[in-house]
Amino acid sequence: EPRLAQHDHRPGEVYVFGGVGLDVETMQSNAATFPTVVFDDMWRLGVHDCENNCTHQGDCFYGFCRCFPGFYGKDCSNISCPGDFCYVDEHTNEQVCQHCCQAGYNHTDRDAYQVDAPPKVPCSLLSRRQNDGTFGESNGICDGFGTCQCAPPYVGDDCSIKDCALNC
Repeated sequence: EPRLAQHDHRPGEVYVFGGVGLDVETMQSNAATFPTVVFDDMWRLGVHDCENNCTHQGDCFYGFCRCFPGFYGKDCSNISCPGDFCYVDEHTNEQVCQHCCQAGYNHTDRDAYQVDAPPKVPCSLLSRRQNDGTFGESNGICDGFGTCQCAPPYVGDDCSIKDCALNC
């Protein structure tokens, strides 16, 4: 027996055919009823559609990209930098990132230059600070191409080294 229509979709897709509306623009009125028409348009809503298909660097989850390690951004199109720490907020499905981050040592203005710096500790959920909610110290921004742009006087691939005064 031949089929007139093939119904093939995955869960999370809604298809709407047609609809009813006015064929001309009219002012809203309670005093009159205007003629309506049935439209023959087709609409598709896909809850699994993500911006730029997550640039093939993440999985789409109900319209939100969950980026693979090494990528971040709304569509996973940015390359992570050294020290980047990202996680997905389970309530909003948004990716939260702290870039160029280290959790091992908090610098102050009175720091003295140390040849043997304390060991680096990566930022993680375990390093979350209670006073400000950050995961460590960020002394730069990620340019989206994999390189931290450090704020002076910080240097290093993840901006975790405070350079000495007067270029010692």
